[in-house]
Amino acid sequence: MRTTRTLATIKANQRTVNKVRIKGVVFFIICCIAVIYSACTNFSAFDKRPSEGIIEYDVSFPYLYDDVGLLKSLLPDKMQLYFNHKTYVSELSTVGGMFKNRFISNQDDEVLIHQLKVFKKRIAANYDNNGVNRLLGSLPNLTIIETNETDSIAGYQCKKAIGVFDDISMPEMTIYYTDEINIKNPNWCTQFYSIPGVLMQYEVEQFGVRMRFRAASVVPGEVAEDLLLPEPGYEDVEHEALQTELELILDTFNL
Repeated sequence: MRTTRTLATIKANQRTVNKVRIKGVVFFIICCIAVIYSACTNFSAFDKRPSEGIIEYDVSFPYLYDDVGLLKSLLPDKMQLYFNHKTYVSELSTVGGMFKNRFISNQDDEVLIHQLKVFKKRIAANYDNNGVNRLLGSLPNLTIIETNETDSIAGYQCKKAIGVFDDISMPEMTIYYTDEINIKNPNWCTQFYSIPGVLMQYEVEQFGVRMRFRAASVVPGEVAEDLLLPEPGYEDVEHEALQTELELILDTFNL
């Protein structure tokens, strides 16, 4: 009788062990599938941040004198940034399209295309990673100092940082950025490459001219494919030729 009970107990225990093992195997398989799925989708099923849309920035010239008169009315006051998860295009143009400056960034390939339109002249320069580094090396050296302060810009929670130039004659800048917009490595080709989020307020200084950009609105949603591609009809030139053209424009306007 005792032997019969012992055998029954052993069999019951074995069945329990088998059930536990089966559950463990099933759980392991589910975990593996979840990891593979997440890696393939980049967590897109769970990431509710907008990964495609348009950000519009207000543009100002904080250190431009008021006595420039008509010239000031011709300067751009808006910039559009069209983006999806791996590509973005920033477009800055004057009234009537007399001047247009476009940057097309592909984060996967780390390729930057700069298109410049001045009246009927259209030129473009292509930068790989080394070219981007040379371009950044020609700009004033900037140090980013993080702070604990936050603010809301265009409805998005932002962290504040301070940008300080090595040249003490250049005023420091206030920077705000957010991690609530899903753009992959958004600043890889800019002076702000150490900042992990999307810039919502920042400044750029080149050839002695300071421009300030502050996000006015963010419109999530599908962006037309042609807005994320280089515009046709531009002549490819060397990097130095495009930079020289920009400098000539600024000299002409005496900014």
